[in-house]
Amino acid sequence: MAERTIDIQVMLSIVGLDKRLDLLEALAEGEKSNAELVQQSSAPLGVWGHLQQLAEVGLITKIVYSSRSVFYRINPDAIEKLAAYFGGLLKVSTEEVHDDPA
Repeated sequence: MAERTIDIQVMLSIVGLDKRLDLLEALAEGEKSNAELVQQSSAPLGVWGHLQQLAEVGLITKIVYSSRSVFYRINPDAIEKLAAYFGGLLKVSTEEVHDDPA
């Protein structure tokens, strides 16, 4: 199996928190403003910090339309990279099952 890259490890460590996963799921519906994400959050404190972490590792993109208009969206390339990684794990897992001589 291909060697795991550092960016996959970092992305997985960042999405390990429920709040960050909730934010990603909200953004799967489409681009949203910081205010919309805060309103949708069950725990609005710290949303901005979680968005910053997700943006720093490339899972989401921050779009600044003006000083009062900041939006976020999912970065499809990063999500595809994670999907490919897990797809590779699934392929290895099923190959090992099929290669079992027992």
